[in-house]
Amino acid sequence: MHWKKSILALLLVSATAVQSVPAFELDIKASAETIVKNDFEVSYGGWYENADNVSMSVENGEGIDGSKAMFVSDRHNASEGISSDKSLYLTGGKNYVYNVNIKTSKSDTAYLRISYENNGKINNKVLKSEKTKAGKWTKITSKYKAPADAKNITI
Repeated sequence: MHWKKSILALLLVSATAVQSVPAFELDIKASAETIVKNDFEVSYGGWYENADNVSMSVENGEGIDGSKAMFVSDRHNASEGISSDKSLYLTGGKNYVYNVNIKTSKSDTAYLRISYENNGKINNKVLKSEKTKAGKWTKITSKYKAPADAKNITI
């Protein structure tokens, strides 16, 4: 199996109106209220591989607090990884804070991206990028407000 990059991610999403590596956690908050939280303890939380060659699995004991984390592998470039449609939870025109915790197997740059549709066009945006250190957790936090008519919001 060819492994150019590995990602293990425990993702925690908290929404205050805002939105890889061996492990990650996502938390999205709106006004200090958590809207979405994916810690992979019970399910994949709607996360899927966003390229045919990418693989993902939940790994026990790899999470930021020793719990479960998502392991992502077989990435060939920075845009390949995992995604999740959060349209049921997030709407355009509101500010959200996105938090993602990522641990990479080697020092690299990790990206937090959002995609949404408005005016019949798909928009892709890097919310933030951070340098990672091999084997260490890195938190990426970004505030973002998609246009009021944004739909099909994916992280």
